[in-house]
Order: sequence, then structure tokens, then C-alpha cells
Amino acid sequence: MKILFKQLIQRKPMVTLQVEIDTQIEFKRTLTWWQLLAIGLGAIIGNGIFVLSGQAASIFAGPSVIVSFILTGIIALFSASSFSELGAMMPLAGSVYTYT
Repeated sequence: MKILFKQLIQRKPMVTLQVEIDTQIEFKRTLTWWQLLAIGLGAIIGNGIFVLSGQAASIFAGPSVIVSFILTGIIALFSASSFSELGAMMPLAGSVYTYT
């Protein structure tokens, strides 16, 4: 059990990441800002919001569903800002795999 816990919280040292940054092959940047925004929002929000929001508004919440959209949008903004900070700090391909 102790070994499993150590593996769950294991992190890469920053020295290893620095070596990966120095030896990384540079990719051609072809995506625009709007395309990256759409991919990021799609990854954070998901598809369920478009399927279930009408049912939730009509059956359960009514007009207060707008408040819940605003609240979850603010929470998603915190998540997106933390990923943008990590991406600026460690400019490597790999996203979440690189940060953990």
C-alpha cells in the first residue's frame, strides 16, 4: 500500500524537465488562437453541457440555470488559467503528462 501511494504522488524533477526542454524538437505552429481556444474549451466543458442543459432548465432549475452556467464558467476559468501558467513555465509537448 505504501509503494502504491508513493507511485501516485511521484513527480518528475525540474532538472529532468529542463533537459527535455533543451533537447526537444520544435514543432511547426499552425493552429490559430481561436482554434486553440475552441480545443481548450471543448476539453474543459465537454459535450454533456449541450445535451443536458435544456432538460435541466425545463425540469429542474428553470431560469436559475444561467447562474449555474456563470458559476461553472468561473471555475473552468481557474482551471484554464492554471494550465496556461504551467504551459508557460514548461513549454513542452505533452500537456498534463508533463506537469505531473
